[in-house]
Amino acid sequence: MRVRIEDNGFKEEAAMITSFNIQYQSIQDLLAAKEKTTDYLPENILIQVFSGVIKESVIQQLLSDIRNVFPGVPVIGTSTAGEIMDGEYLEQSILVNITSFSHTTVRSALTSQNDDLELAGQEIGAAIDQKSIKAAIVFGSGTKDGKFINVREFLDSLRSKIPNGIIAGAQASERFERNATFVFTEKGITQNGFAAASLSGEKLRVNNAYNRNLVPIGKKMVVTKVKPNLSDSPA
Repeated sequence: MRVRIEDNGFKEEAAMITSFNIQYQSIQDLLAAKEKTTDYLPENILIQVFSGVIKESVIQQLLSDIRNVFPGVPVIGTSTAGEIMDGEYLEQSILVNITSFSHTTVRSALTSQNDDLELAGQEIGAAIDQKSIKAAIVFGSGTKDGKFINVREFLDSLRSKIPNGIIAGAQASERFERNATFVFTEKGITQNGFAAASLSGEKLRVNNAYNRNLVPIGKKMVVTKVKPNLSDSPA
């Protein structure tokens, strides 16, 4: 599903949204990016992180660096099984997207449990709710007891709290090496919960769409061998 976001301001204003990606290796990468956000308040910035490095200690260091360089800025992030930056496919890298809005406020939230999905949805919804909320981006930790979880109950519960907002996002992943998945915000990191951010503003317009007109590419292949799915394997 594609989500389109427009932060419509006054006609005389040239830039309503600025968004760019960096590959994080050290705090120096964040310091260089900081210069592009000096005209924005912390609540008008959203930092999204996609980490192919499945190590909590590395993410904890990243979050510490972000808090030092971008104090007060909302953050949401997830572990991944492959990253894309500027049309290039990467693995075991950490990509950081920084988006600044002229007329939109951002609020993040984290819940560290997925035992009660209805409650988790209520908690996240209450924490990110804002006046004129238009959209929510949600990352969920994808596994529980070694199996992928169905988060429909969570989404239904979240929808009841923010009925007027479009919900987008994904489940966390990893490189199929039996590592735990995780999601995080500037407040912390969890292997068993959800991270979310809401976008709110009277001038904000959000549209979503999907396209099922897929075109096959490459030659047909025959599956000759498979390994058990993670959901069918013991924890």
